[in-house]
Amino acid sequence: MGPEQGPTDIDRRGCQRVVPLQVLGLGLSRSGTSSLRQALLDLGYDDCYHFASCMNENPRDCELWCAALEAKFQGQGSPWTRTEWDQLLGHCRAVTDTPCVIFYAELLDAYPDAKVILTVRDSPEQWYASVCKTLMETWFDMFHGPPRSLRERTYRLFIPHTPLQRMSELLHRHYMYGFMYRWGRQFYQGYNAEIERIVPPDRLLVFNVKEGWAPLCRFLGKEVPPWEFPRTNEAEDLIQRLQGYHAWMDVQVKSRMRRVVGIGLTGLAIGAGIWYWAHQGGPR
Repeated sequence: MGPEQGPTDIDRRGCQRVVPLQVLGLGLSRSGTSSLRQALLDLGYDDCYHFASCMNENPRDCELWCAALEAKFQGQGSPWTRTEWDQLLGHCRAVTDTPCVIFYAELLDAYPDAKVILTVRDSPEQWYASVCKTLMETWFDMFHGPPRSLRERTYRLFIPHTPLQRMSELLHRHYMYGFMYRWGRQFYQGYNAEIERIVPPDRLLVFNVKEGWAPLCRFLGKEVPPWEFPRTNEAEDLIQRLQGYHAWMDVQVKSRMRRVVGIGLTGLAIGAGIWYWAHQGGPR
């Protein structure tokens, strides 16, 4: 299902695996994961999980991702096994992007027969610049970094506490977004080296989406489609989508602020009326 179909409201706690998970896309966000997702969909790997799956397509998934993150990083609940992954990802033949890649070890263990694709950029600097320009500046800095003004601090007090916001907070607290400016480039290099170290060469494709269809289709044993390799989620497109989310958030925040102010003014008016009655208009 794509975002153009509108969001669903599926509680996957009662789900189970209905198709085999055949491909683990374990490249970090902003390494071409959205383009890879579309390419895999074009090749018949339907569905392919991506951050858009829980942000836009089935927001209730954020509840389960929060549980998985809390179990992994905070010791709340049991670590996830294949049973839980089959519930959350049982409709998928492939996965890509955050938050799936945070659980690369767990997914590799749960699905030992899945092929692995590690998407990479031309250089750590190129990847780092892309993450900072998009995910950091337009999301994590705004919602979770040190407040840059009293207005921003006040704004955050009224942000709705949705599962998506909770998941975002956990990603900033426990994952690379919380230390991106200090160690982002080193994290990218270390993570990619770890994937190459632990995945057998015959199971792994290190892939730059600039290479197009040929290496991907050769690795997966698929025919090359007659259309161009997809290029989706370019930096400017992502920034526009995140700004759209901010616009929605602004409406929610201002609505909550108006309600709080209205309740406060009503309380003041009632209090003033009681005080006046007690001191001026009460029985003599």
